[in-house]
Amino acid sequence: MAVFGAGNMVVMKKDKNDIAMKKAECADPSLTLAGGACCYPPAADSGQKHGRMVKNSWAMPQCAVMNERMKFETMKTRCEAEGYVPCQATEIRNGTDQDIMDERETCARGQLTWTATPCTTQVQVYDDGAVGIVFPDVSYDARFHASTPNTFYPQWDARKWPTSATDGCSVETDTSVMCTISVIAEAVFPSEGDVNRPDAEKLLRIGAYDPGVYTASNYQCVTGACDGDVVLYTTGTFDLTAVIGLKRAKGGYAFYKNERQRVVMGDTSFRNAPTFMDLAGELPVEEQHTQAKTLDFQYKYVAEFETQALLDHLFYHQNVAPFIAKLMIQRMVTSNPSPRYIKAAATAFAKGEYDASGTQLGSGQYGCMKALVAAILLDREARSTVLDADPGHGSMKEPLLKVLALFRSQEIVVKRTGVPLRVADDGLGETIGQDLLTPPSVFGFFSPAYMPKGPLEKHMVVAPEAELMIAPVLFDTFDAVTMLIRQGLVDGKFGIQVDGQTENQGKFAPDWEIDLSSLTNPEAELREYLRKIDLTMLGGRLPQATADLLVTYEGDLGSPKARIRVGWLREMAMYLPEFHATNLRGSGGEAREDPRAPTDVQEDYKAVVGVLLHGGADSWNFLVPPDEAGAGGG
Repeated sequence: MAVFGAGNMVVMKKDKNDIAMKKAECADPSLTLAGGACCYPPAADSGQKHGRMVKNSWAMPQCAVMNERMKFETMKTRCEAEGYVPCQATEIRNGTDQDIMDERETCARGQLTWTATPCTTQVQVYDDGAVGIVFPDVSYDARFHASTPNTFYPQWDARKWPTSATDGCSVETDTSVMCTISVIAEAVFPSEGDVNRPDAEKLLRIGAYDPGVYTASNYQCVTGACDGDVVLYTTGTFDLTAVIGLKRAKGGYAFYKNERQRVVMGDTSFRNAPTFMDLAGELPVEEQHTQAKTLDFQYKYVAEFETQALLDHLFYHQNVAPFIAKLMIQRMVTSNPSPRYIKAAATAFAKGEYDASGTQLGSGQYGCMKALVAAILLDREARSTVLDADPGHGSMKEPLLKVLALFRSQEIVVKRTGVPLRVADDGLGETIGQDLLTPPSVFGFFSPAYMPKGPLEKHMVVAPEAELMIAPVLFDTFDAVTMLIRQGLVDGKFGIQVDGQTENQGKFAPDWEIDLSSLTNPEAELREYLRKIDLTMLGGRLPQATADLLVTYEGDLGSPKARIRVGWLREMAMYLPEFHATNLRGSGGEAREDPRAPTDVQEDYKAVVGVLLHGGADSWNFLVPPDEAGAGGG
């Protein structure tokens, strides 16, 4: 745990000729984190050996193996069994306080060693509730000095923390107090019947080993077959030593102690925070011998455990499945999925399988994308043709998908691979607002909760892709796509290009100009081509009335203008609503009203007149309005 009460000093020293301690830290004696060494008791040899380290303390029975780490009580028991006592951190030699640790005579050999010297823990509490751990008896490690920058925010009981010289605290700085603490351990659930999964997920915060690693005499399962959603293990009595297992979505169980620790300061307290990292010995050891390298590896290994625990906590959090499910539905089907739709997809993601009319799709493991995609695409909201007519269903198309749809329609083949597309000297994203795998931030190209101003915002309908549909991007996109239709992928001033290519990269089917008058049935041929455009660019949603208008526009299909009708149809499709959205366009069949002519206001007004000079601006010869109406000159 992050905070402990009474501790013991752990020290490390290179050899007996090195007077200064290399490390001296305060450690929790209940943890297995330091080596052992024994010293002679006070009555030994008339005091000549009093407190001196026993030679060969590295050997049995003090150390079972070299570099063994143990609890302080284990070391004390082994020393006393041989008639010795745990060593103090220092001894008095010739009136001088000197270190006594000779690392060559301990089982530490490059790691910390327990001593009988006590040490205390304090916490520095800041006005905002942040806490820093302080070891007042140890000056070695700056991480645990007063006013340390290594602070954290604990879970305060009743959201109350000390801010003045009360509750065993004293004023440390203008914004903090230093508090003496005690750590109290208590059972989370008083009895077996009180255990339930919702409360267990909320209250259990201290991990435990799998009870299966102990012998049968240590922990016994007390919940029948021990394969349910919640399993309990005890050593005979259900108390804070009991282990509670919660079945995980990824398989197996997560085991927790039935224990809650509170760090108490008077009438205020906070929940003690668990940590994988030992406060003592956390920093890499500077020595280059084998034991030091091994110890350094051990600490890095523990750091990986804590990092993996954080990743597991995030990935298996209950909010992850619906969060990912909603984002995937927005990208693949509709921007505004129903809660039922999100739940169905999230359930498939969490269970790892989807029932498609009796066929199970997925691996059965948490996070299976196959099951998620199946649940999204096979759901009734994705396949319903009725919902296509709902203005709130479907989505705006992403700019890149619109360009790729045009590529398919025009059957463009890029001869060179691995070369980025661009528009003139700019990247594709600077023109159409989106480029492949290059979002402007980790949050993507647009917000999933974006609502454009106007009717959509009024009805609380989101349209994430509409965040990119601003006027400059739309006009640049229309210009670039028009040139793509007319000239394919080429190097030039306008249009979409491939870096380093000079020849035409567009394969057209059919060509830009076709002599329709030479065809047996030009209108039928043109409608067939328009059907292909509708399928590849518009998703087969082109209204019949619009198709008739496009085919018969400007009358005679045998006229010279009909020769460019094929390319022109593709251009016109780019401006249709079906090219920019995935739902059906509603039409009342009524003609749009002509805009009203401005009324003549009989009063003075100011006007802004724009003069287009094709890049030239002779500011000395601009027309200047007269000072008075009707006056000459200017």
